[in-house]
Amino acid sequence: MSTLIQISENIEPITTTPEVVESIEDRTRRVWSESGADYAYFVVRFLQGRRKLPIQPSEIVKTQLYRMSDEIERKALRLVCEVSHEIPPSPEDERHLQVIDQFLIDHLAGRTLGHADVLNQLKLIPVRVAERKRFDATLFATVWESPKGMFSWLWRARV
Repeated sequence: MSTLIQISENIEPITTTPEVVESIEDRTRRVWSESGADYAYFVVRFLQGRRKLPIQPSEIVKTQLYRMSDEIERKALRLVCEVSHEIPPSPEDERHLQVIDQFLIDHLAGRTLGHADVLNQLKLIPVRVAERKRFDATLFATVWESPKGMFSWLWRARV
């Protein structure tokens, strides 16, 4: 009992979109880059400092930095802070975030600071993003561009 399969000559070619043939790592990296999360990642790392707990989504939306950001920057900040399960921060972690967030606001206002090490960390964020881009160029077949001007208002401040 053999079954014959008849192939129609009217078969259309299969077309695939880049998302279908992308690896999971490439797709994740593309979404990350296109949303500007590289800048947001290093800004959040700056805010986190020596905190033990990563900054949670419910915390980032309460910061002055978040309120001053445009919608694209906010989306990137939320993406970077995304977690599967939020853990309430300790009072010390909350205090640290408020202090660093206020430091950024004072810096933008041009107030006298005196924390050269913290300012250097802020200055290095664009450098770290450029290093990430060079790393991506060696690891991934395609390097995706981040939106232009992400957090540029931080870089234009008196750094």
